[in-house]
Amino acid sequence: MKVSFVYISLSGNTESFVRRLSDYLLEAHPELEIEKIHVKDLVKEGQPFFEMTNPFITFLPTYLEGGNGVDNGDVEILTTDVADFIAYGDNASLCIGVVNDRSNGCLSICHGI
Repeated sequence: MKVSFVYISLSGNTESFVRRLSDYLLEAHPELEIEKIHVKDLVKEGQPFFEMTNPFITFLPTYLEGGNGVDNGDVEILTTDVADFIAYGDNASLCIGVVNDRSNGCLSICHGI
């Protein structure tokens, strides 16, 4: 079975989480094939988005343009590129979940989007 992890990472924390999760899953389930797609790399290298052919899970950190996200600085960055990737073609139908770090230490997981 193939599953893809679609993610974006500025500081490297999300990338590290995705790598460690992949390692763990492959050790427990060697029959899995895990593809990692770093949306930041696609955008940075000017590569076009593409239609997914298998289920994927999106990992989305929360980055704000300054402030605390409540009283000020509530403009998200990075989410637009990931949203555009999910919205491309029929990708949304293959997205089986979103894992989000909400900047407050809580992990939010949404399944079956």
